[in-house]
Amino acid sequence: MKNQKLTLNQIKRNDVLIKKCKTSKQIASLLNCSAKELTLHSFEPIYYHFKVPKKRKGAFRYIEAPSQEIKHLQRKLNYYLQSVYYLNQSKASYGYIIKAIGQKNTKNIYTNALQHLGSTYMLNADFKDFFHQIALNDVVQIFKSKLFNFNKNTAYTLAKICTYKGRLPMGAPTSPALSNLYSIALDHDLSTWATLNKLIFTRFVDDLSFSSKNNLLNQTHFKQINNIALKYHLNFNPNKTKYFSKTDKKIVTGLVLNNTVDIDKSYYNELDKDINRLQKVIEVHHITGKTQGLAFLKEFKQQIMGKINFISTIEGKNSKQYLTYLNSFHNALEVNNELVNRWTKFSNYI
Repeated sequence: MKNQKLTLNQIKRNDVLIKKCKTSKQIASLLNCSAKELTLHSFEPIYYHFKVPKKRKGAFRYIEAPSQEIKHLQRKLNYYLQSVYYLNQSKASYGYIIKAIGQKNTKNIYTNALQHLGSTYMLNADFKDFFHQIALNDVVQIFKSKLFNFNKNTAYTLAKICTYKGRLPMGAPTSPALSNLYSIALDHDLSTWATLNKLIFTRFVDDLSFSSKNNLLNQTHFKQINNIALKYHLNFNPNKTKYFSKTDKKIVTGLVLNNTVDIDKSYYNELDKDINRLQKVIEVHHITGKTQGLAFLKEFKQQIMGKINFISTIEGKNSKQYLTYLNSFHNALEVNNELVNRWTKFSNYI
């Protein structure tokens, strides 16, 4: 069910099917598993921990990846969660939303930035550890809300399957959809506030952007935004709050707003470093023969490929930039036999 494309009628059907379920047994039947299996996975979900490097030097993003059994179950549940959110999505939300077959107005990172094109003033804010701020009880309330109308026991069982250490984990397939479902009321409140202040507001997952052609955004605006977020127990990362004046280069989720929406040069520079780092890691693994860190390597490759696909989203699949980086990525995966032979021969004398 991963990345499966659906028609609008299929999305509506999924919404009806999951809302028909009233008990854990009915949910289990919908997800093609036993009620016993559903309950068992809700008790002690198994997760694996690893970290992937962030753009900032020396910083890491900690990933909590569910076991294959839990991930398989979460993916099947996510199939329905995404459909429910699609039909109840916030106008301001642009991240992790499925696209119906034949849908013209796509929501993604590009169209998110496009909303702010031509703005004179802007404010960006970023939630700190967004998924981790959404607690188990928050997820229980989502499943008990009118979006699903599950009873307390069913809501709790599903919430336990989708959470780890009492909050949404970074590596679970269900976390993005649940974070969007949790943010529906938040988006409504922020959109209402933005309209009253004659501002444009969008949210791409944990990245919030506010812009205006006429009104300079300042700390007073941010304080009001922060007060709204605190109603939902969400805190911002103070290091990522940024104000843009008339003469500043404006950036939204890594995209530069010029006459068009473009990718910043720093993005390509970081991608060059990532590909170079990937090549070195692969060579070390090949030379040493060690299997440790393979989970990290797999995640790192996926992360880089995601960045390359991002270029195709903005520039197109036939663009020079996309094809160049795609080729560099595949070259990095090829082991330099000359280097390996040199090290192998050297190791005979150690």
